[in-house]
Amino acid sequence: MDPVDLPSKVILDAMFDKVGLPTAAYSARAVHRGCLEVTVAFHPIASELERPVSQTYISTSAFTDLEEVQNHVARKAMEFMEQEHSVVPGNYNYGKLQSARLNNESLRERLKEKDRNIEILKKINTSLAQQMEEKSNTLDSIMKINKDMMEKVAEKDVAIESIKNVNQTLLKQLGEKQVIIKKLIKGWDNSLDTGFSATIQLQCLIDEGMSPGSTQADIELNATLQSAQHICEYLEQNTILAVEYLQSIGTYPYDPKPGFTDEEDNCSVDPEPVPPENPPYMRSWLDDEEIFDSEGNCSADFDTLAEEHF
Repeated sequence: MDPVDLPSKVILDAMFDKVGLPTAAYSARAVHRGCLEVTVAFHPIASELERPVSQTYISTSAFTDLEEVQNHVARKAMEFMEQEHSVVPGNYNYGKLQSARLNNESLRERLKEKDRNIEILKKINTSLAQQMEEKSNTLDSIMKINKDMMEKVAEKDVAIESIKNVNQTLLKQLGEKQVIIKKLIKGWDNSLDTGFSATIQLQCLIDEGMSPGSTQADIELNATLQSAQHICEYLEQNTILAVEYLQSIGTYPYDPKPGFTDEEDNCSVDPEPVPPENPPYMRSWLDDEEIFDSEGNCSADFDTLAEEHF
């Protein structure tokens, strides 16, 4: 079947005739560049009043062919009648045309919606790009801070290692000093050592010299030995005080000959101690009493000493 294309001018005239309106009138005149200005004049509605309704005019000057331009303004007139008065021609393809136009309108709306969505997505992408840049800058800053912290930690590790080395050196020196102090505590002649104490040896001699007899000589000997025992106890107390003093300060009042030397404290200990030539004299209450005579014998006044001296 071959379709017949009806001009819009014919359809418009048939539509006006169907609704009882006068036929549309066309006028034309030449304008610039060979184009024609065509105007269609028509009555949009039937007049129910005594005076006629004003005509409507639609013009265009975009074409050079008279028939083409008349059909164009006729289509515009039909669109006007449809929009303003809901009057449309009922030709064979009109339903399809209207459906296609509605579909086109729907597609236009969907395209507009897509365009709006695209714009929204562009804004979102721009915002995400800005956030990504900020995150990247923050990450760079954090990495720089971490690098600085790692460098500081490395410096701390070096300092800690140095401190450990110093501590090991100090512990070694402390061990050496402990050895020196132990040797100093015993005294240059081991007189301060508990096992070799002179007071202990003197006490042994006193115990061995005590007489079990009851003669006058035995009584006098025992009295003398008891006095010597009091002196021995006094010396033992001084020895204990000397040991405590040495343990508290770690020094020895004598100046023995060089042997074992500590460079920092200038303290030396001879592995085989030799008594000093002139040891310091430690004064006591015995210096104020004449206990022994020039020959080393006990003074006759020894028995008269007050008990508090012992």
